[in-house]
Amino acid sequence: MRFSRRPFGSLLLLLSGGACGEAARPPIYTSDAAIGFPPDDGGPTTVDAGPDAGTPTPGDAATDAGPSTQSDAADAAGADVVRPDVASDVASDVASDVGGSPDAGCAAGQVTCGGACRSLATDASHCGRCGLACAAGVTCVAGFCQVAFNPSVNPTYLAAGTHSFTSVRIPAGVVVQLDTRSTSSATLDLQVSGDVVIEGTLDLSGGAGTTSTIAPSSTTRGRAGTGGFTGAPVAAPPGPECSFGAGAPGTGGMGAFSVVGTCTIGEGGACLTSPFVFTATYARGGGGGVFTGLRAYGGGGGGAAGGGPGELPAVPAPAVMRGQIDCMGVAAGGGASGGRGGSADAAPYDGEDGTTGRAQCAGASGIPGAFLGGGGGGSIGAAAAVDLAVATTFQPGSGGGGGSADHGFRPGAGGTSGGGGGGGALRITSMTRITVSGSVLANGGAGGAAYVGTSMAEGCDPAPGAAGGGGSGGVIFLRAPQITTSPTARISAVGGVGRLASPFATGGRSGAGGLGRIRLSVPTAGCMLAGTFAPPLASACAPSAMAGTTFVATFPD
Repeated sequence: MRFSRRPFGSLLLLLSGGACGEAARPPIYTSDAAIGFPPDDGGPTTVDAGPDAGTPTPGDAATDAGPSTQSDAADAAGADVVRPDVASDVASDVASDVGGSPDAGCAAGQVTCGGACRSLATDASHCGRCGLACAAGVTCVAGFCQVAFNPSVNPTYLAAGTHSFTSVRIPAGVVVQLDTRSTSSATLDLQVSGDVVIEGTLDLSGGAGTTSTIAPSSTTRGRAGTGGFTGAPVAAPPGPECSFGAGAPGTGGMGAFSVVGTCTIGEGGACLTSPFVFTATYARGGGGGVFTGLRAYGGGGGGAAGGGPGELPAVPAPAVMRGQIDCMGVAAGGGASGGRGGSADAAPYDGEDGTTGRAQCAGASGIPGAFLGGGGGGSIGAAAAVDLAVATTFQPGSGGGGGSADHGFRPGAGGTSGGGGGGGALRITSMTRITVSGSVLANGGAGGAAYVGTSMAEGCDPAPGAAGGGGSGGVIFLRAPQITTSPTARISAVGGVGRLASPFATGGRSGAGGLGRIRLSVPTAGCMLAGTFAPPLASACAPSAMAGTTFVATFPD
């Protein structure tokens, strides 16, 4: 077991205030790594675990999070973090760099702080470091200042990263989600020294992509569909109404960005002035759609194996003669090309392909009906598909691709829809028991539905659009000496659905996202499982490692 070589701060910062006359924001709990650590001189520092007195604004997340948000992401990926089952090792591991010194006169696991023997693992006045005091009423456990997590506001938000609590209880009717404003990677690692009880919902599902819209004043202007966030059930906000524009991408996924090739990039928050061919910008979550009277590509889904943007055939010869051109190289995170689903090299986990077809109305001078390409579904990727034990790939799922369209020299303009975000990565470790009667979710977000448009009888104006691909499921990892799920429990990490093509087009359907993973670590004697699991259980509490099912192994492992 390795440990983080940094001082350990308080666990929790509750941001719930509001300006005078402003509605209070739901609570947002930041991660351990994002709390203010003591100064480099090791002087005494009391870390507040209570409410922030400042006025929260949409930009607060970055500043409130403190100096260690990058280490947060490393913790969330499983690197160098202290687990609650190693409390006895904390003091000896950190004595050399927390201001204390070993003392032969102290008991095992203690160091000298200010001339007295102290346990950095349990001393609330010297928690993880000499002089680092927990706030009044807060317990020091395993070198962290810990509190119980018992939210009562719906929804309640947790920042991505690692959180350590004495206990967790999510009551019925309360939904806990990731805070999308500060999410750089949709991972949540809850390390709990006591009981975990989930009666409500812990939801790290990806957001659904949105459908393009037409401006009420003119069918040549509209808004492109946007991509869903990975690990949070919301979508990117819509952009302005444009004649040419790209939808904003979803965020929250891994660093495997989609690519844009040689195409002009359309940013989600601004209109393009006069592009002939363009693509939606890079995505970490679901790829954005486009709105165009010409040829444009949706964004590829982000993540380890995002779904490809909608595929468009070669520019028809009559259109080439009239000056239409194309760009090349638009692809998803993981390299999926136009219309292809993300690949895991394993059928249960592959994203589905989208389809390409045409709208009903032909253009002038022999130009066929507008091409429409549905986005491909996201996938967890090949590395995760062979790591059902989640030993090396504790990571979120991937987004679906945005739809593409070519309305150049056709009767009407039209828009395409965004891809769904991937499910997040959730790990809960309890040193006593985990009990679930509610829902624990890391599903992929649904793709945005295709804009229906109009038929040939109505002149295809506005024109039909193409759908966005579904995001892949994420991962749920539960680890405890006892795990009990009731008949009402729902634990799910499935892919987001693909969407049908417009009835006024022969293609533009999108692909569904691939299956995610569930992993349980529990002794058979402490295992009582009921309710719904997706992927399903292979043989209840018996250890199992079959592809397409919940992975079950004994605790500890």
